[in-house]
Amino acid sequence: MRGLAIAAPLAVAIGLIGAGSVSADEDRARPRATVTSISFAMSGYANLARDVPRFQLGQVYLDGRGTLQKGGAINGGTSTRNVYLEYPEATMQTQVIGWSYSAAPHNGPQVLTLEVKVTASNDPVDCQVGTVGTVTLVDDNRRMKNGQRRDSITQGYPIASCPSFVQGVSNKNASHLQPTKGGPGGGQWAEVSISAS
Repeated sequence: MRGLAIAAPLAVAIGLIGAGSVSADEDRARPRATVTSISFAMSGYANLARDVPRFQLGQVYLDGRGTLQKGGAINGGTSTRNVYLEYPEATMQTQVIGWSYSAAPHNGPQVLTLEVKVTASNDPVDCQVGTVGTVTLVDDNRRMKNGQRRDSITQGYPIASCPSFVQGVSNKNASHLQPTKGGPGGGQWAEVSISAS
């Protein structure tokens, strides 16, 4: 195990939780939109530059896109690249194998949860091909106090299988990032676009 070895708390370390994520209670309160087609695009970044217990310093790059048809074709995937200061780089790619979608009324936040399968990893000991996880995307036009959108990206995998890739990013400010301001050009950012029809 290397890199962000205990990566599950990275979402908290970066400052995602409560800063654009959607709680289970909020999600249940939302009406489920009837959609037959989804297209999505995501990109994200974080630079963990200040020591936080149990985390490795370095940068995270997230990217993904796809088109999803209800009861039909699913085309899409994600990629993650962790660049550490003291360990070898860790990379992995996934393929989308399932999805669920919800949206708040009046052009409110959209939440797309992707079920993904790891298709490539540069360290199969750290993250095995075939591992199944989730990537949750929030497309939220509302603004935080720093003026940035509430978009977020959260990746979840079995901690015993892909610990270095359990992570998340948003546009929230955070003191342990460099620079501390969130949003494009900042110490972390997330850009999510979801189109449903």
